[in-house]
Amino acid sequence: AGLVSFITIPLFGHLSDVIGRKTMYLIGITVMAVWGFVYFGLFAAGVATVVFVVIALSLIPHDMQYGPQAALIAESFTGRLRYSGASLGYQLASVIAGGPAPIIGLYLWTGKYELFGASFASPFPTKTPFTISAYILICCVIGFLATLALKNRQAFDHTKEYEEQGEMAAAGERRPAMG
Repeated sequence: AGLVSFITIPLFGHLSDVIGRKTMYLIGITVMAVWGFVYFGLFAAGVATVVFVVIALSLIPHDMQYGPQAALIAESFTGRLRYSGASLGYQLASVIAGGPAPIIGLYLWTGKYELFGASFASPFPTKTPFTISAYILICCVIGFLATLALKNRQAFDHTKEYEEQGEMAAAGERRPAMG
């Protein structure tokens, strides 16, 4: 399965150079939204060979987003804010969205969850793969809307900010603390 990503991550990263990172990322989110239903539908069949193939193929929608992700995140910030902005955004997304995902998936599958002695019952049908697929779809819709809100900075001249600083330094000017 890792061999798939070995090929597809650089492939989709390169493709994002051609068609645009935001476009590639949006295509990946759309494919992931559909793939969630296909994945769990085939996974529920319980045939070992089918499960293996489905798991291997599930890396493709993931890699459609992961290939351009580093450049997309880095290009979302100016040079002065890039390191902090990219790191903070990536880490917070992992904690806020990625952290509770397994717990939510388990809750949707079993229909019950206990937290500090309190028991919660699910209002959704349980033991069906499509409740988890619906959760993936909701996450994809949120990701799609957030990606649409990003400015397309792929063609932005990232050296301009540093050239302005050099000109200001040569003239003896100081850059304002904020701005």
